[in-house]
Amino acid sequence: MPIKISAKLRAAIADQNSISKDEVENELIAKSGGNCWLCDGDLNVASDEIEVDHDSPVDAGGNESLGNLNLSHSECNRFKRAHVSRDVRNLLRFKRFYTSSGGSIDYTKAIEFFKVKPAPSKLEISKKEIKLQLPDGSHQSVPIFSSTHGGIRFDYAFAELPIEAAFNDDDVQPRLIKLNHAFSIAFDLSKNPLHEAPAVRLVDHPGGMTRLLMFDGQHKAIANWLRGEKTVVFKIYSNISREQATTLVNSIQSKIKKLPLTPFELASKLSVEYADKLEIYESVVGEDHVSEEGFVGWLPAPQRTSARKEIEAAVLKDIADDPGLLITEIVEMRGRTVATKWKVSETTFQNKALKELAFTKPLPAHPYKGALMQAARVRERQTIVRCLNLLYEKVYGNLDESSSTNETERARRMSYQGALLYAAKLIRKIVSNRVVPTAEELAFIEKAPSEEQWTSIVQAVERLANHSVWTSDYESSEKMQAVHEALTKNQNVEVALKDVDLTPSYCLGL
Repeated sequence: MPIKISAKLRAAIADQNSISKDEVENELIAKSGGNCWLCDGDLNVASDEIEVDHDSPVDAGGNESLGNLNLSHSECNRFKRAHVSRDVRNLLRFKRFYTSSGGSIDYTKAIEFFKVKPAPSKLEISKKEIKLQLPDGSHQSVPIFSSTHGGIRFDYAFAELPIEAAFNDDDVQPRLIKLNHAFSIAFDLSKNPLHEAPAVRLVDHPGGMTRLLMFDGQHKAIANWLRGEKTVVFKIYSNISREQATTLVNSIQSKIKKLPLTPFELASKLSVEYADKLEIYESVVGEDHVSEEGFVGWLPAPQRTSARKEIEAAVLKDIADDPGLLITEIVEMRGRTVATKWKVSETTFQNKALKELAFTKPLPAHPYKGALMQAARVRERQTIVRCLNLLYEKVYGNLDESSSTNETERARRMSYQGALLYAAKLIRKIVSNRVVPTAEELAFIEKAPSEEQWTSIVQAVERLANHSVWTSDYESSEKMQAVHEALTKNQNVEVALKDVDLTPSYCLGL
């Protein structure tokens, strides 16, 4: 698969670096060393969508010299957009680590990315101060503050801790890390310092040492580590119990409806009414036993139908809201106009693409409860986003004034409702054929494709996009005339496309 370089950019690179246009790709490939500049993952020139990334954006004064240009996965380059590379490279590398771990990691697993392990500290606590000897060899003395709440006095101090000083508090905070939440904080921290300090409590460790257990602020801590911070200010509670820390965390999270502390991955997408019901349900059964199926069954019978609709809407919204979903560039939404002939409406995108790909029914309680339920929905979202990004890159992503008539016509035809629906069906069958789930509807739920399977999926989606039905003259045959009528009338589209051999077998090269 050729590297995506527009004729205009190719000419500018050749001119800037005094090389011929034919040498541009070879120079960039040699410089890459076979790795994506942004995420550091392998670049497969034969199957990956690859773009040229400006280390310093043109808008910020960057140019087309080879020193400012690098090869990257298209998905990574789109994630970066106009940011400077240093602001996103660590995030994208962490994303690759997160995905390779199955999208199901807690704080302890997350900091393996930074190649560190937590270690205990040595503390001396007096009435007025805490003296700390930290795992990195540094020493601090920090004053103690006190406040009384509900008749209970809490003592706390603020100290700058390195990454290896804080353990995850598995008893109080066993939940999984949400990638989008950590990234959102990281981007915000590049402009605003106004984030409350992560909090730790103290637990004795053999040998006169102390473990600092972080019971709140895992996402804030990770966001800071991803930004390259060597230390972060932590709030150290010197006399808080496990039970008090749990009460404090739940109290904080109950005020933040958009980011509930729950393994119910879709909770933040539910309406206020059902989010409140979910909170009660979880308090009854316990967070390790919550499930989507169990939640619906727990509700009174008259509310179950609307609860299923709530879950369906939440599933679709969770995928559509993913900031890495590139195909939304062609989706016309309220307040956002798309000025191309291949735009699709938000309703069409949800009903014809997302609804066809996602498992919109409540996940069964066995085995999907607690953390397994959360991991399944994360896995589903990530796989669907990656598949739709493949489709976007191969059909819509690089259209400009230099695009051929065939390329623009393909994009226009594939934006028809029936074409988009059938493409989604084919993608589901392609993934199902490769990961072999127990049922096709669980293709994106049960397990994530391996990198070898992704290579095959990429090739299959490429065959889907390159089928001649998207570019052939409608008058060339009776079958093509039938395709034209089916697309424009939105009737019998699947039959017409199968009739020209656009089938799962064709896409898979069977």
